[in-house]
Amino acid sequence: MVGQAGEHTGHIDTDGQVSLYWDADQPIDPSALRATLDQPRTTTWSGVTVGGQDPFDGIWLRLTSSEPTTCRIAATPTAIDSGLCTPAIPTRSPALVDADSLAYLALRRLDNGEPARWELGAIGHGPAGPDLAGRICQQTRVWDQDRTVQPLIIAHPSGTPDTPSLRTRAIHKPHSVIEVVF
Repeated sequence: MVGQAGEHTGHIDTDGQVSLYWDADQPIDPSALRATLDQPRTTTWSGVTVGGQDPFDGIWLRLTSSEPTTCRIAATPTAIDSGLCTPAIPTRSPALVDADSLAYLALRRLDNGEPARWELGAIGHGPAGPDLAGRICQQTRVWDQDRTVQPLIIAHPSGTPDTPSLRTRAIHKPHSVIEVVF
């Protein structure tokens, strides 16, 4: 979970315009991703649309509960304007990482009049980029089936082992072990 103690940050481009934020217990190496954004991108669209006032942060919680390398990507206006990295929300979009590959949540405006609608999707880079983008889209479609469902968030004491009593992937923080259960 992003924004708590035990979080790491690293730039994944040579100019320091794109950063990843991940938990200490995740196997993410930003140096392995340093040239990933320079590789061709794969864009996958989910078929899920949102309006200008529709929240879609529940996708992040879905990814957190199901994907062990869910992290956050942030891009500066320079990175976005150049097309280097175009996440759905420039300062805090969910991303998935697999060694030297990554994918992040993206959106595109649909040309279907007013009020405006956007389609959610994912952009992947690197050898596993298409698979990662597909997994983001899969969880986006799951979220779309019931956008209002709220997860159960359980905090266990630090040092709680990953056992069958934990219902999902555990997120190990310095002072707790957190589960996000749907």
